[in-house]
Amino acid sequence: MDRVKLYFNSTLPHFSQLITGLQYLHEKNKIELKYQLELNRYPVHIFKIDYNGLSLFFDMSDNSGIDWKIYEESEKAKVRAKQTVVTVTAGDMWRERQILAQAREEAKAAGLLETPDEEDNEGAGQKKEEKKLEETLAVDPYVQLSLALFTSAPKQSSSTGTGR
Repeated sequence: MDRVKLYFNSTLPHFSQLITGLQYLHEKNKIELKYQLELNRYPVHIFKIDYNGLSLFFDMSDNSGIDWKIYEESEKAKVRAKQTVVTVTAGDMWRERQILAQAREEAKAAGLLETPDEEDNEGAGQKKEEKKLEETLAVDPYVQLSLALFTSAPKQSSSTGTGR
C-alpha cells in the first residue's frame, strides 16, 4: 500500500480539495495516510506531501512564479525517486484506460456488450430517467466525504483571533 504523509502548512481553501481526495483514498484503503503539522517552513501557498518517500509540492498560488528554494528541494527528491521503483505511472494508467475504452466500443459494435441504457430499458425508444441533483449528491462519495470532514472538524471560536 502506498504511504502518504500530508504536511499542514496553511488553511487556504484550495488545500481542502487535495485533503479530501487523499482522505477518500485512505478510507478506501488505497493509501496509508498520515498528517503532520509543519507551519512556517514553506510559504502558505505551498502544499507538501511525501509519497512513498518522494517529496511532492503543490503550488496553490494564483501566479506563475517559481520558488527556486523549493524547486531545488524537489530536485533532491528526484535522486531518491531513481532509487524508488514505481511500476505503474499515470501515463500507463491513461494508456490502459484508452485501450479498455477502445475494446469496449469494439465489443458494443460487434453486439457482444450491452450498454447500461439497453440493459435498464425494456423498450428501444425509452430514455433513461435522470436523477435530480439532490438525489445524486446524496450518494456521491466525494460530497459525502467532504460533508463528513466539515461536520466533524472542530468549530472555530471568536477567540482564535481570525475576526470571523
